[in-house]
Amino acid sequence: QWLSTPDEDRRVVWLVEPFRLSSPERFSKPMNFVMNTEDDKIKTLNAFVHYAFQSTGDDFLYADLQGSLAKMMNGSIGIVLFDPMTHSGAGDSGVGDEGPQAHELYATQHVCDEFCDDLGLNPLLE
Repeated sequence: QWLSTPDEDRRVVWLVEPFRLSSPERFSKPMNFVMNTEDDKIKTLNAFVHYAFQSTGDDFLYADLQGSLAKMMNGSIGIVLFDPMTHSGAGDSGVGDEGPQAHELYATQHVCDEFCDDLGLNPLLE
């Protein structure tokens, strides 16, 4: 949500987020993509990263995922991700983008689970 002051001359703008229900949890690191677990929320994130990578032609890779529990707009409780970083094929998506080196590392570290299988995602290594 964006909040601003009524004083137009000052042009002060604040970025406000809803109260978090829990402390942030880190699911992956900038160059560590291992998310092996039996927890369905982490399996979902694992498959999401794989899906995003595959759907961009193996060009765009989410990394450094962290989030916390929050109340969704429909009233349910879910995980809100924030402050992710990315690795792109060109290595120019932002600070910390390690480009193809990160893609190669991801391919060796990622372990598909049933969520990846259910989405019909291709294995990263043959």
